[in-house]
Amino acid sequence: MVNHMLTSLVFSPTKSLKIMKKINLSLFGLLLASAFVFVACNQETSTEEVVVEEEAVIEEGVSGSFIVDQENSSFTWLGKKVTGEHFGTIAVVDAKFTMEDGVLVSGKAVASVASITVDDIEDAEMNAKLLGHLNSEDFFNTEAFPQAFLEVTGKGDDGSAVGTLTIKDISNPVEFTYEVAETENGAVLTGNIVVDRTLYDIKYGSGKFFEDLGDKTIYDEFDLGFTITGVAL
Repeated sequence: MVNHMLTSLVFSPTKSLKIMKKINLSLFGLLLASAFVFVACNQETSTEEVVVEEEAVIEEGVSGSFIVDQENSSFTWLGKKVTGEHFGTIAVVDAKFTMEDGVLVSGKAVASVASITVDDIEDAEMNAKLLGHLNSEDFFNTEAFPQAFLEVTGKGDDGSAVGTLTIKDISNPVEFTYEVAETENGAVLTGNIVVDRTLYDIKYGSGKFFEDLGDKTIYDEFDLGFTITGVAL
């Protein structure tokens, strides 16, 4: 029977061709199916979501109690009037503060108002004139009130600090924002407080209390900036 099939293949070219075509088609179908499975597997693998578990990183802020480094601490003042502005510094003579995770929770700074300087006037005579006026009863009356005090009693909204500011023995509540930077052996606090001087009986040149001042008007609000460098206790 085998001989008969071989004979048929040899002597029937048409029949042999048909058988070969069937074999080729079968092989083609098998290859096509394999390729489809391979592509499908690759697509399934590539569309899988890769889940990477990341550990939560919690950054802790500055914490601890600090005492002032006087040489690297100061208050600054900036007062404005219709015709311009003046600015200078005020020395910090004492300060302590406490931080919890980067939040200022308490503290007190003592400023020597009698040390006030005028830094924007180069002319010695004009500088001394303004400086004498600032020390007089028209402004800070530093002979009677040589020091001012800033006390922080807690935290306010949006990362601010709340407390009291005392000038000329008059205390008023204040709220201000600040920044803190950690150092090798402590921390540095920087910020600015907008102060209404009339609340502290400093009325000279104020449009609230005097009329027709014109270009001699001095604005009621002045900026009291601070840089308090603290050393960890």
